[in-house]
Amino acid sequence: NDDYLVARACFLALMSIQSAVGFEGLFTPEAEKWRDLLDQYAKEGTVEYFYSISQKANLACSSGNYEEGVPLLNKAIELARTIEDSRRSEMMYQSLSLSEGMLPMRSLFGIAPWSGDEVLQDARDIESAFIRGADNGMYAVNDYLFCGKRDKAEEMINLIHERRIRRLEQGGVMSRGLVLDAIIPLFDGNFDKVIEILERLIEDSRGTDVEPINLSEAAFAGLRTVVYLGDTEEHRHRILWQVVREQGDTRTFRRFALYPAYFGQQDAANRTLDRLLERRPDITTRKDLRPAWVDIMYLEAAIVVEHKKATELLYERFADNTLATSGYHSPTCIARHLGAAAAMLERYDEAREHYKEAIRVCTEMRFRPELALSELGLAEVLLDHYPEEKAEALEHLDFAIKEFREMKMQPSLERSLRRKDILKA
Repeated sequence: NDDYLVARACFLALMSIQSAVGFEGLFTPEAEKWRDLLDQYAKEGTVEYFYSISQKANLACSSGNYEEGVPLLNKAIELARTIEDSRRSEMMYQSLSLSEGMLPMRSLFGIAPWSGDEVLQDARDIESAFIRGADNGMYAVNDYLFCGKRDKAEEMINLIHERRIRRLEQGGVMSRGLVLDAIIPLFDGNFDKVIEILERLIEDSRGTDVEPINLSEAAFAGLRTVVYLGDTEEHRHRILWQVVREQGDTRTFRRFALYPAYFGQQDAANRTLDRLLERRPDITTRKDLRPAWVDIMYLEAAIVVEHKKATELLYERFADNTLATSGYHSPTCIARHLGAAAAMLERYDEAREHYKEAIRVCTEMRFRPELALSELGLAEVLLDHYPEEKAEALEHLDFAIKEFREMKMQPSLERSLRRKDILKA
């Protein structure tokens, strides 16, 4: 009928815009015109209607409007699962079902602190689509890391690496997925390998079309290593440190407050956190749908600059946390930061339990740097507030010192040794 033909034409027009210009093309006035028409003529239960909903979800989330975008995203996924198999071939990506095509968006935008129960199934569905040929494997890695499933994440990274090598051998282009190769060395505390991978990615990207996105990805992936090793004379002239500093001054990095917090811009970090709290009056409730991987960075920044109000509210936001890590965006153990937040808020029993949970998670995931930091955090809480547990505290402290020394995590090593010196005095 005529409505179907109009909807179909709008659908194809939007696909053409995205194919020709990329995702940014969907923010143009021309795309908005076609989207309005699609919304008007698409009938429920059709691929066109699904595409209308998914477009709105994508644009809202990409603009930071998660309260509108995340419910639309979830609606699109559920809607997709009701559409019969015979219509799925009409989607843009032939190797994906409609819902599988949306799951990477949920991995990026829709994982709140309490979302753990759904994430593992999403990871399995994305992995299945990847095996059938889709280019979405990095989001399965992300979801498996959210769930604390390092072995499954590592399997996916290996599969992605093998596919990338095959494509390069066939004359393909460099993939931004190269940053995934740095995740397992980071978990192992093999920072030399992380630096080698990311600096190679940076250098190979120079002067190419993918340079901007690869520099941003390398900075995200490398920030944790830079924080672990410190901005010392030994490292600060390295390419990775330079790129992290350069990207740290971009709008994307400044909005997370983490770079300013760690690198001497505490006033800027505090202003960002103040604005965050002003814009999010429902931050402690499930009405606020910001992604967990973003909020754990805000919490970490708040702890570093001792912004007590932000720490208190973000800590409460993670009260029902069901996630293990922050995914592949500057990976870190969530429970470790909850322990640090609780200690700052003088909730020492809670801090002790969070640190114990962090040690369990990091031991199971073999997340060596975060395990050492969790051991140090627990040692400090015990030494300061549980004097009867001094012997256990010293065991945790000695373990942390040994690990920091072997991994050359100089800032944390110095912090640990100062604590040891105080005890000797």
